Amino acid sequence: MEVDDIKILLPPFNPNSSLSLNSQEWVDEVENMSALQNWSDEHTLLYASLRLEDDAKLWFCTNKWNNWKQFKSKLVSQFPTSKHLSQYLEKLLKRHKEDGESFDDYVNDVVQLAGKCNFTLPTAIHYIISGLSDANMRNRLIAYNCTSIQEVLSRIQTITFNQEQEAKWTNSEEPKPTLPPKKPPPPPTAAPAPADVEFHPNYPTLKNEAEWSDLVVTVKVADVLLTAFVDLSSKYTTLQSSEFRKHSWKLRQHDVKALGFRLGLSKVLGKTIKTVIAGQVEMLIEILVVEDNFQSYPIILGRNFLHNKNVCIVKSFQSCEINFVDTPKSTTPIPTPQSTAPPKNKKKKRSRNKSNNQQQMVNNSSSLEIQKIIEDGKTYIKEILVRVREENGQIKNYL
Repeated sequence: MEVDDIKILLPPFNPNSSLSLNSQEWVDEVENMSALQNWSDEHTLLYASLRLEDDAKLWFCTNKWNNWKQFKSKLVSQFPTSKHLSQYLEKLLKRHKEDGESFDDYVNDVVQLAGKCNFTLPTAIHYIISGLSDANMRNRLIAYNCTSIQEVLSRIQTITFNQEQEAKWTNSEEPKPTLPPKKPPPPPTAAPAPADVEFHPNYPTLKNEAEWSDLVVTVKVADVLLTAFVDLSSKYTTLQSSEFRKHSWKLRQHDVKALGFRLGLSKVLGKTIKTVIAGQVEMLIEILVVEDNFQSYPIILGRNFLHNKNVCIVKSFQSCEINFVDTPKSTTPIPTPQSTAPPKNKKKKRSRNKSNNQQQMVNNSSSLEIQKIIEDGKTYIKEILVRVREENGQIKNYL
C-alpha cells in the first residue's frame, strides 16, 4: 500500500495540535481501519507510524517496538488524554512517603507522575517536598532551594544523617550536668589606657567593659561567613548546633558538659577545631557546640579568641573591628638599684654629685685626647710606609 493511500485511510496524530485527535481516539481509529482492511499487527504498526507527527514521531524513533499492542499502550500513557491527566494528577496530590519506603523509590515515583502530568522540574521538586511527613526536613529543603533531583536526594541524605546524630546525643545515658548555684563574679572594669603606658596585648584600648554590650562583627569560620557577637565575659567561643550540622563539620568530645546562659544551662554537644578569621586576625581555636535556643547569634567570640597576644578591638560609633597589633618593645631603661638608706646630709650629697660630674667630664676629655693620639699615630705610620715604597722603587731603578 502506498503512502498516499495511508494518508487517506488514517488521520494524523500530533500531540501538540489542538485540531488533532487525542491518543485514545487516534488508536481507536487505527484499529477500526485495521479491522476493515484486514491488516496484520506488523502492517498496522508500520502504517500507524507513518501518520505520527512532531513529538510523537520523535518519541517513536527513539524507542524499539515489538508489536502493535505494546505500541498503543505506551502511546496512550506517554500522551495521556484529559481523563488520564486528571487521574495522574489525583495520584500525585495524594502521594506521600510511606513508612519503610526508601527515599529513592519515593522520589522516582513522584518524578514519573509529574512527567505524566507534563509538569516542569521545579514543580516536580515541589511535590517531592510536600509529600514528606517530617516538617523539619521540608523546611530545610525549601531553604536549600534545590534545582535538580540529584541535589534533593543528596540534601535528604545529609539531613537524615544529622537527625540520626542528634538522636544519639539526646538519647545518650550520660548524667545531666549540673553547675553550682553560685553567681559568677561581675567582669572587671577596664580603665582608660594612659598614653605613656606600654601597650599590653590583653588591654581593651581606651574603652571600658560597659561599652562592649552590643558588639557584632562578621567572621569567617572555615571559609563560612557568620555573624558573631563579641563577649569579653565569656570564657569559650560557642557555636549554634544548627550552623554546625548545616556544614557537616567534625565533632569532638569536650570536658565541659554544660555552659551557663541567661536562659539557663545549655548542654555542650561537643567541640570542633576551626580556623576563625576576624578582621586582620586569623587563629585556630576550639569552638564549643551548644543548643540554638540559648544564643541569638550563630557564634559568640569568647576570651579564648579575644584574649590572645596582639588582638586589639576597636569600636567607633555603632561599628566594631578586630585588628592585629604588633606589641611594641619597651624603650624604658632598666633602673639601677639604689640604696634604701636615708641621706644623712643633703649638702654632702650635692657636693658628691658635682664631683661625679666633674670626674665624668675629665674622663670624657681624656678619652678624646687618647683617640686623637691614636689617629695621629695611624697617619704617621701610613706616611712611613709610603716613603719606604718610594725608596724601594728608586733602588730598583738604579740597579
